[in-house]
Amino acid sequence: MIIAVSSTHPLSEGSFPALCISYLAQQYPQQQFLYFFDRPFNEKIISAENIQAKIIGSKSDGPLRWQYWYNFTLPAQLKKHKVYILICADGIGTLRSKIPQYLLPNQDFIDCPQILSRGKLAFFKRFTPKFIQQAAGIITHHAYSKNWLTEKYGLTHDRVTVIPDCIHAMFSAYSEDEKNSVREKYTEGLAYFLFAGTGTTNFEPINLLKAFSFFKKRQKSNMKLLIANKQLALDVNFMKALRSFKFRDEVILLNNYTTEELAGIMSAAYAFVYPVLTDSDAEPVRQSIQCEVPVIATRSRALEESFSDAILYADAKDFNDIAEKMILVFKDEQLRNKLIMHGKQRLIPFNTAANARLLWKLISKANKPETT
Repeated sequence: MIIAVSSTHPLSEGSFPALCISYLAQQYPQQQFLYFFDRPFNEKIISAENIQAKIIGSKSDGPLRWQYWYNFTLPAQLKKHKVYILICADGIGTLRSKIPQYLLPNQDFIDCPQILSRGKLAFFKRFTPKFIQQAAGIITHHAYSKNWLTEKYGLTHDRVTVIPDCIHAMFSAYSEDEKNSVREKYTEGLAYFLFAGTGTTNFEPINLLKAFSFFKKRQKSNMKLLIANKQLALDVNFMKALRSFKFRDEVILLNNYTTEELAGIMSAAYAFVYPVLTDSDAEPVRQSIQCEVPVIATRSRALEESFSDAILYADAKDFNDIAEKMILVFKDEQLRNKLIMHGKQRLIPFNTAANARLLWKLISKANKPETT
């Protein structure tokens, strides 16, 4: 049978769909797995011979184009390729296909609707009930979002399955020699705080600079700040602030790196700082914890449920609070070790093999599609 995944945004090789599909493709070589995208994709998600990806239609940014892509472009391809199951990875289902669909709801719509544009918020408010009604099942990564979905849409609890997220195995603790090698390459051998992320929408980069300045003035340390972000160099306001920043020579901005390089950078960091206002996914936080690096992050329901006391929480809007937490993790070695230890304990549910098997169990329950 052919199992498909649809998404109108690129999926990293460390995303839940990519990791689960990669595992299932290896376990079930007789099955075929197919991604449908509307734009160029990360080719590293094609990790086995029985995985393919296709770009169909034109780039679908915004509600009107989403509707066309999902209700016309995608159903035609599902029928053409005789797809058995569809996993909707971005919270949008197709209303014009009878193929069983498993919906991963848009978590921003649940957690932080304020960051969505008016048009996108209206789209999800209007169509999410229809997507849910159409779906064979709903998949979420957190108990709180399952409760929200069941209460909001009157669902029975068996309609929503909690499957924890996954973390790519390449993010792991390095040896001291390996860490030193990374530091030599990026910071002339010096220890550093790290921020890493894929976008700039909810990130408070100016507050991070202010917090680092506060830290430097208080601690008189040679600690560096390394920022790995591929879009930040295009942010005019941030680059202007960085040029006038007193400690600009202590800040390293990386905008060209591979996932493998990021794994090393993350593992060699003294601490990971994530002053992001709202991020229900927080993939870099999970990765850092798996690298055994202490994390300072903005409090959220997702992080509290997953990691509780394994994270030092700070207010992303308050650079003083971020700085105080940076100083605390710098000065208190016992706290730093405690965060790392608690993080190890909290990583147990993020097992790709176990979670992929849960996904397969759902897929196996689906009724055979009649027609598209």
